[in-house]
Amino acid sequence: MDKELYHFNMMAYLLKNTISDHGFVSRDECKVDENNYLTDVTERIHSEKVNSKPVFKNNKGEFNTIDENVIVSMNFLGLLQRALILAVRFLRISWRKMNKI
Repeated sequence: MDKELYHFNMMAYLLKNTISDHGFVSRDECKVDENNYLTDVTERIHSEKVNSKPVFKNNKGEFNTIDENVIVSMNFLGLLQRALILAVRFLRISWRKMNKI
């Protein structure tokens, strides 16, 4: 297996630089290892400031505090050209199967 096939990149921000003073936002909370490789992503659909502190709403509708320095993504991922080529191939094959060509 080609290890480079699974190399991607992501734009990362500190939550405090992306959270709004005017309503809630959705961000992906990112965990990285000691080499700054992405290890986990948790979707935070509802994050906002309450009393100037960042909080997020959990699945029960309860607000939980979150560290303003947590690393977040705004869904901007970078892919190697090879990954895009594979995606195009997959879409072509899927389209052909759907249209029975």
